[in-house]
Amino acid sequence: MNPLVEDRNGERIREKKNFSKQTYETDYGDVISQLIRPAIVVLTSARQMVQLPSENEVFGDSGENIMENPEIKPETSINLKVGFKAGLYQVNKRTISVSASGFIRVTFFENLGKIKSIGFDAELRIFIQ
Repeated sequence: MNPLVEDRNGERIREKKNFSKQTYETDYGDVISQLIRPAIVVLTSARQMVQLPSENEVFGDSGENIMENPEIKPETSINLKVGFKAGLYQVNKRTISVSASGFIRVTFFENLGKIKSIGFDAELRIFIQ
């Protein structure tokens, strides 16, 4: 429901405009891991993701100065990730594991076009016995 105020014959009249919308979207992905050696694993993943609009984006929020947009479409992104995990290795009285991965994320926004994010993360764990 969307309340509207219209001028008719010099008189302001408040009307309610009802609307509804159904959206059917599918997101999917796959993860593959391969054991290269007893302590080394290579990981890859690919995913197409769908982000549905929030209720504030669809219906608006006058307190937050957000206008309604019942025609807004879902945002989609394609995510690719490649990484490895190595360990556990015993070195003196320490147990060590290492992991690292990199990703590329391409997101398609209606108002901004195509956005690409590239990043990586790494982790080194050392356990002292």
